Amino acid sequence: MIRLIKSELGKILRNPLNIFLLIALLLYYGWAIYPELGFQPVSAVTLEGEPLSTEAEFIRYADQVLSKYEGRAEEAMWKRYVNDYNELYAQFTTNIDETRMKELYGSDWKALLQRNESGTLTAQDIDRLDALYADELQRYLSYGFGAYDETANQMQLYIPYEQEKELITLNMIYHQNEYPGYGSGPFSEDKITDLKSYPLYLLSHPEALKQAAMIQSGQEAEELPLVYGDFYTKTNAGSITVGSTITASKLLRCMEISTTYLTTLVLAIVCANIFSKEQVNATDQIIIPTKTNALRLAMAKFLAGLILCVGMTLLIDLIAVTAASIIYPPHGLDLHIGWSFVYHSDLSLHLTYWQAILNVIELQLTAAVAVAAFSALFSYFTRSPFASVILSFALIIGPILARAHLPEWLYWFCPATLSQYDNFHRYTFATGDPVLTNGVWIKDAACLLWIGIAALSLALILFHARRHRAYAK
Repeated sequence: MIRLIKSELGKILRNPLNIFLLIALLLYYGWAIYPELGFQPVSAVTLEGEPLSTEAEFIRYADQVLSKYEGRAEEAMWKRYVNDYNELYAQFTTNIDETRMKELYGSDWKALLQRNESGTLTAQDIDRLDALYADELQRYLSYGFGAYDETANQMQLYIPYEQEKELITLNMIYHQNEYPGYGSGPFSEDKITDLKSYPLYLLSHPEALKQAAMIQSGQEAEELPLVYGDFYTKTNAGSITVGSTITASKLLRCMEISTTYLTTLVLAIVCANIFSKEQVNATDQIIIPTKTNALRLAMAKFLAGLILCVGMTLLIDLIAVTAASIIYPPHGLDLHIGWSFVYHSDLSLHLTYWQAILNVIELQLTAAVAVAAFSALFSYFTRSPFASVILSFALIIGPILARAHLPEWLYWFCPATLSQYDNFHRYTFATGDPVLTNGVWIKDAACLLWIGIAALSLALILFHARRHRAYAK
């Protein structure tokens, strides 16, 4: 049987069109993953002033800095995070770049700053500053610079410092923004609204976490453990570990990129000919009277298609994992995916990176099994590669186009939906609750459904092939 399966795999891979499609698929994912690997040049420096020439170097350095804050999410951890930033901020904003200030605001820039500070800006000052921020400093408007407070008669001015590059690096690492909060500034209690967007603050302040969870879920406090499960219970008890998730998030991002329904479409084309070619040419009637009877031949063809689909899926994953791991050696995979030091994507996304990556692989393999199953079924019974491709494409793309007319529950089990792994992990109004009942996730139900369909497809093919057994004697 193994030799027969190898023979059938060889037939698939000797087809020039199949080879072209599979290589094109690998090249596409290589091209899609490439931007995530950080080879793009940057002009940045470390907090110590050492040059960083590529995005990957910057990301690895940021990971190194944030790795200092690994451990239990507690008040002491939050204070250390805040104090470290404030000390470095004070250091980098000590010396104003006077040459640059003169270029921007003129030779009287010191007097202009004093008038702005005291709220005595003149109409001429305001007109000049408005023109400056509409032209040369326009890019800084998005950071809040150039905003005029009519009541205080003050304008938020961009101030260049001699250690501007170090300041930007500091802000990007601790805030993920070049100039956050109107030119950044030290963390302080009067920024409490802004602080609530920092997961480390929420994780170290249970009451703030509870309020944020209630607002997000729309539930009362007693319902939160039911909505967020064990994650909320552990977090509220102060037993959640935090740390840098930068490299782990890069690994998961590369896995996400390698998860699209393009793979299912290509594999459906490659597998469309697995039965139909020999049936159309009647060469199966020559093979069947030999020791290779119809049942063995049908089994080998089905398994060859399955191995190809699963193998190609794992090869794409291997490329993504290898590329990401070489550039960004992963760690922190046991930390929660929904949290970073600066932003959280969703309180309800309470998986670790390991769990998320394994779930991505589970959904990818489920899609591979689904493609292998219905492609073999269509190829066997239609005896036409073209018809097999059309039916496969209808099954993959059809539910996406007709989603508005389908029951919402059915959409979860469509092959194309399996490439949208994020929908299977959090509650959204668009997709509903990804949990059928306590501990039973829809992704697992979808996996079991397609394994069952694959088994049923094989059974139907083998049952139909039994009528040829007499020729094998």
